[in-house]
Amino acid sequence: MSFGDKLKQLRKQNGYSQKELADRIGVEDRTIRNWEKGETKPGIEESSKIARILNCDVSYLIDDPTTIEKQAEKIKQDITTMFSGGEMAEVDMDTLMLAIQEAYIDAKRRQRQIDS
Repeated sequence: MSFGDKLKQLRKQNGYSQKELADRIGVEDRTIRNWEKGETKPGIEESSKIARILNCDVSYLIDDPTTIEKQAEKIKQDITTMFSGGEMAEVDMDTLMLAIQEAYIDAKRRQRQIDS
């Protein structure tokens, strides 16, 4: 489920209109509409306010498997570019990507512990 879908679902569950939630966060109501439609996303500070107001973890709101996949692909492209002057064996690239993935998962776990 995308950030926008989660936001809309939680907003409705908590009984807020877009305008009411916008007022509580300190943004324009069109900003809420844009977030819910997926046209834009809030920053970290706004995400924290949203989570606090809607009684959920920030990590729940911002975790989006498609975003994670896109980030991983960008990292892979960046790493490939770093080694553009020479070849990197496929097994070495797989090992490097696995290490990056494990570091990312560890960072997410630590953040969840901080948030709870």
